[in-house]
Amino acid sequence: MSCRLKHTLLLSAAFAIANFIVSPYARDDFGAAAAMGASPKSSSHSGPKNPQSKPPKKHGPRQSRSKDGTYFVMVNGFWHGTGTADVHSDHIVMKVDLVSDDGSAAKLNGNVDIDGPYFSGTIRLSGRTGQDVYITGRLDAARASRLIGNFQMEDGCEGRMFGTLPASVDPGDDHWEEHDH
Repeated sequence: MSCRLKHTLLLSAAFAIANFIVSPYARDDFGAAAAMGASPKSSSHSGPKNPQSKPPKKHGPRQSRSKDGTYFVMVNGFWHGTGTADVHSDHIVMKVDLVSDDGSAAKLNGNVDIDGPYFSGTIRLSGRTGQDVYITGRLDAARASRLIGNFQMEDGCEGRMFGTLPASVDPGDDHWEEHDH
């Protein structure tokens, strides 16, 4: 199964779960890419869409309930795996061990910039492929702090990442729907 077909099937399932179970406010999952100035995903595989220079910060602060800390991250797509994302006020340090559907192993270790509730950047995938991976996403807090992101590799393979803080750090707010959004 090609990475494109598998990615489409996985994203369909991930969107259904994220939009139905996680939060009714998470319906604009690809809004982060548009907000960061990236063009919408197209069917052509011209590689990651990465701005040559950092755009000026144009977003306000993220939600006060969205906390800094070490998030446990899961990645799905042709490349899948687990790791951590250390969220700071202005950047995220990602350390993720990945395995591809063909059995290749790689590491996604690097930093992406934060602009308000959004993050984006390019990290070099270590291992056999040595590709650049362009990552965009959002930090928010529906019930609890979470990280939701998309990535695209030079070869056109795409995927999704989801992360949460441990309950000991952010137990969540069972009354989150009653707050102003």
